[in-house]
Amino acid sequence: MLREHINPTFEETPVTRITPEMVRAWYSNITRIRARGAKSADAADDDAVPTTRARAYEVLRMVLNVAIDDGHIDQNPRRIAGATAVQPAHDTTILLPREIGALAAAMPAELSASVLLAAWCALRPSEVFELRRRNLNADCSILTVAFAATYRKGKVVIDRPKDGSTGDVWLPDHIRSTVRQHLDMHVGQEPDSLLFPDPETGETMREWIYRRKFTQACVKIGRLDFRPGEQRHTGGTLAAQAGGTLPEIMDRLRHKTPQAAMRYQKIATGRARTVAANISKIAKDAPDPS
Repeated sequence: MLREHINPTFEETPVTRITPEMVRAWYSNITRIRARGAKSADAADDDAVPTTRARAYEVLRMVLNVAIDDGHIDQNPRRIAGATAVQPAHDTTILLPREIGALAAAMPAELSASVLLAAWCALRPSEVFELRRRNLNADCSILTVAFAATYRKGKVVIDRPKDGSTGDVWLPDHIRSTVRQHLDMHVGQEPDSLLFPDPETGETMREWIYRRKFTQACVKIGRLDFRPGEQRHTGGTLAAQAGGTLPEIMDRLRHKTPQAAMRYQKIATGRARTVAANISKIAKDAPDPS
């Protein structure tokens, strides 16, 4: 965000000279269109990117807040109402639990577990691509997310996950045996062995290679509308439906702020009837006070 959207305008400008008018002019000129081929070889990816301006504005806000804390300026010159609000480019879709299993079964055998981990543990595709044997503990109950792999300008770049969201994720009991089986059948014994290497190179998975196989699997189960990144949304929604509180969802998805985690709780609000039924179940299972 700094390199592509902020520094070209403000890199040589002292923070004491940045005015609200300059910020508004800068904000209005940030493109919301991704250059063709910048992210993927698929033409379908060359669409509007509604999050770009909001994220760049948020980074600038944080920089200027530090300037306030350090006593360089008295108030933040960024004052555009609603500038950090993001309107998604498309409605997010999620899978039902039975569809997760069907999608995993439709994937090639060596990639089947990638769907289970991404959907049930709310992982980003870039995080899945960089998972290695050492990221799982001995009984496959805890997964450590430490790095992410993205494809930029013709090469794979290994870096920290988005927003620095590293951390441990507990695996649900029902997928642990499948993950262990995957380790036995498809993963090398070295600690650095990739869980899901690129089938063509044996190295880190390239995004479009995975997407191609993923899309084919989605066609098989009749869910062509589903995208790899929405596995994380599915996992977040499942965590909320399982009764996760806001702090618990933040911890599971490794969110730094509550705003992102809140959307999963909003999705789960449609389960009011189920929640009421669960409350009744608790009451029925309670011991008789007499």
